[in-house]
Formats: sequence, C-alpha cells, structure tokens
Amino acid sequence: MRRSMFMFTLGLIFISTNIFSQVANKKLTGQDFTGEVTINATPQQVWAVLTDLQKFSSVMGIEYKGAAKKLEKVGDSAPVNYGGDSGMWILVYARPGSELRYSWEPDNASYLCQERWILTPAGKGTKVQYEDRYTESGPQTAEAIAEQVKSYNQALARLKTMCEGKS
Repeated sequence: MRRSMFMFTLGLIFISTNIFSQVANKKLTGQDFTGEVTINATPQQVWAVLTDLQKFSSVMGIEYKGAAKKLEKVGDSAPVNYGGDSGMWILVYARPGSELRYSWEPDNASYLCQERWILTPAGKGTKVQYEDRYTESGPQTAEAIAEQVKSYNQALARLKTMCEGKS
C-alpha cells in the first residue's frame, strides 16, 4: 500500500512538473536612444514641465486627452496613445528636481519601454539627459531608427523652447 501511494505521489509530481514547466526564452531586439540638452531654466522649472502630463505630452508627441494631471509620485499613471499604440504611462521613479523614470505599458504588451530623465544644474541653467530604452518584436530598419532619432531631437528642442518660455 505504501509503495503504491509512493508511486502515485511520484507520478503526480512528474505530471505536475511537466504541466507547469512551460518557461521558454524568446530573443528580443532592443533600442537605446540617448541625448542631452542644456536649458536656460532651473531644474525645478524643467521638472514642472516633465511632470505636467499635458505639457509633457506636447513635448513628446504623446496623445493625452484627459484633464490637467501631474505625475509626481511613483505609481501616478494615465492612459495615453504613444507611437500608434494605446496604453498606460506610469511614473516608476522620482527624485524631485533631479531624476524621473517613466514606463510605457502598451495595451497589446508587445514591447517594454522605459524613459529616464536626469536634471543637473549647469550654471544658471539645467543639463537634461534623456534615455529611452525599449524592446521590440523584431529588428527595425535604419530608416525607422533615423526617424526616431529625429523625433527625439525635436522633442528635446520642444522641451527647451517650452522651459525657456519661448513657446
């Protein structure tokens, strides 16, 4: 009787292992875009733009149709459209006046994306370092990457213009 119970238990363990051992590896490609700009505004003024969803969305080309909203504490989020996808924009790290990290979670869960903004006093202005890292479901063409570089450079120029009160 004990032997048959042992064999039965061993069989369940074997079956359970096969049922729940479904982990596999899928190789992903990814991109890492970095840039920086010096803005003639204080870190607090730049921070105010980067945490104001309406201003930030106009800088980055994100479609946000909600009411005025600040993303200032970890976990703050909002539904947006970005790069042709809908999803959630989430603040995942904040060191007020000096560093922000946003996560973009597309509804279709086809890739992962994180943006990082570092603000450093630079004389009477602020050096802003930007990094956007994301995975993708397949390799991109050189033309698509060049278009993204152009878009990020335009976004940094819009941030500079907005923070310096020239818009």
